[in-house]
Amino acid sequence: MPFLMPYARGGGRGAFQTGGVTFDGSSDRMNLASELTGLVDGTKVLISFWIKMAADGAQEHILANAAGFVNMYRSAGNKLIITTTNPANTANPVSLTSSTTINIAAGWTHVCVAWDSDAAVARRQMYINGVDDSPTDASNTTGNSDYTRGSWFFGAGHANGDLLTADIAECFLDFNETLDLSVAGNIEKFIRGGKPINLGLTGEKPLGSSPLIYFRRAVGDAASTFATNLGTGGNFTITGALANSSTSPTD
Repeated sequence: MPFLMPYARGGGRGAFQTGGVTFDGSSDRMNLASELTGLVDGTKVLISFWIKMAADGAQEHILANAAGFVNMYRSAGNKLIITTTNPANTANPVSLTSSTTINIAAGWTHVCVAWDSDAAVARRQMYINGVDDSPTDASNTTGNSDYTRGSWFFGAGHANGDLLTADIAECFLDFNETLDLSVAGNIEKFIRGGKPINLGLTGEKPLGSSPLIYFRRAVGDAASTFATNLGTGGNFTITGALANSSTSPTD
């Protein structure tokens, strides 16, 4: 039987492998000083990432846009919270709080979030480690979220505070498309057997086209490559110095 080389860069044969990066909670963050290329206000999102927290009991941001009209953060209560604000700045088309605790003891944790806040659909979902989390849903309107505020922050809040202390891997975000995660096979586009799967060189496999954001570090690559967006929305700039994580969700 021939030796099968492990996957490292998006193709090839053998078991999928990927690397993570460490945000140190002190200075590390990534920013995009302009709008994501191709982004428009809308009702949809599809998010998938792996996270391993290194601190508990503090609010730490994963993603935000300018003025915090999109916020995704781990709360001081160790729950994942995601909110969006409508263009009129009067209500929240999305406001979800996880039932699952996201903390140090949880180790590598897979998060998948999908929503369509169109009034005819009004579907908001969060799956943790491949299982329906049944999050608390405090959304109070339908219709568009204001995605286009002009700049983006990863590993920090919109004022560059609430810095993330965690390892991150395989981060996929698309604000133009979504999936119904309750449909058989859709969650398995991102996680199978408790492990990450190959999303394609540019993250094209789950939807058939590349998302706006796909951050990953291939095995053997420097941590700085994580900010090179393999999706279509444009590259981010690192402040601080990301490090290669000592473990990976594929371990």
